[in-house]
Amino acid sequence: MAVSPDGTWLASGGEDGTVRLWDLESEERRARAVYVGHTGPVNAVAIASDGRWLASAGVDRTVRIWNSDIPGQARDMSRTGQMDRVDVVGDGRWLVTVHRDGRVLFWNPEAGSWTWVLRARPRDEVGVVAVAPDGSWYANAYRPSRQVELWDRETGTRTARLDVAGEAMAIAPNGTWLAIADGNGAVQLWDRATGTRTASLSGGNRRAHAVAIAPDGSWLATVEHVWLPGERRDEGTLKVFDVASGRCTHELHCGEKLTGVAIAPDGRWLATAGADGVVSLWNPLTGALIASFTDPDGSVGSPAISPDGAWIATAGSMLRVWDRIAGHTVAAVRAETPLTSCAWMPDGRGLVAVGERGLYSYEFCP
Repeated sequence: MAVSPDGTWLASGGEDGTVRLWDLESEERRARAVYVGHTGPVNAVAIASDGRWLASAGVDRTVRIWNSDIPGQARDMSRTGQMDRVDVVGDGRWLVTVHRDGRVLFWNPEAGSWTWVLRARPRDEVGVVAVAPDGSWYANAYRPSRQVELWDRETGTRTARLDVAGEAMAIAPNGTWLAIADGNGAVQLWDRATGTRTASLSGGNRRAHAVAIAPDGSWLATVEHVWLPGERRDEGTLKVFDVASGRCTHELHCGEKLTGVAIAPDGRWLATAGADGVVSLWNPLTGALIASFTDPDGSVGSPAISPDGAWIATAGSMLRVWDRIAGHTVAAVRAETPLTSCAWMPDGRGLVAVGERGLYSYEFCP
């Protein structure tokens, strides 16, 4: 139980998994708001110093954030269906989640509620979404129509339609162009303003399923994998391309299937994660392996690097934070079901993650 800073209401957690708000100045013995989301008893609640939000912790091993300013409009961030990916954009002003049912939701992280939703076109599904670093526009790839559309977030209008299959996408840090892995072994570069293709980087016939662009936009990295029938396993490959020349400068065979790639904020190293639970750090200039460490629980999704480059987060059966230098876990938390994606808040003090049960928000205190 917790009392609000102004002493006018309190929050309680129940054995039934609910969080209830009670008005201490009312004679009615009814909760003014009931939040449902935990799958087991709630064993702790806490209220923010300004009273605008509260947090609850349950035996289901989750911490949930609720908006108390407008109780009737508060939304449980975990009850919107299975999510496959999450991104933090616009200096942390909002979040973007990609859902298994084809929806893309834009969230207000302070209120804990979504503010806008993109739905797939009829007979299509949203396969991949990329959001500009400043949050002003985004791109979504449709399946099976094999098209990519560019949208202005503020106006909600489509600005371009590109006839290319988007297996993976990334938007340049300056927001003026994007890289699209087309499913045929090439990475195409497109100009945002004109909607025209400016270059095609060929890396063979393997299909890339993740793309990351360096902070200065001078190079990019892709990860791909191919099934090896003789060895009955997937082989993962990391490729580094020079954007100006279109040349593949490094092609590194990384063993097991790779699930994602992320580039450090200073561009001096990058990280890959694999289905075998191995997180590897690479030098993009030399192609040398810097370090690697393994999640004991197995497969992890695309890594997320903290804004200061000191920590690496991975989502899998647990959300883990790794010390990049020491190579060991410094924090770990388990959700009700496996997590598929994670992202850092801009100040490096918080993480968001998504999975089958929804969106989770965590505070990180190293």
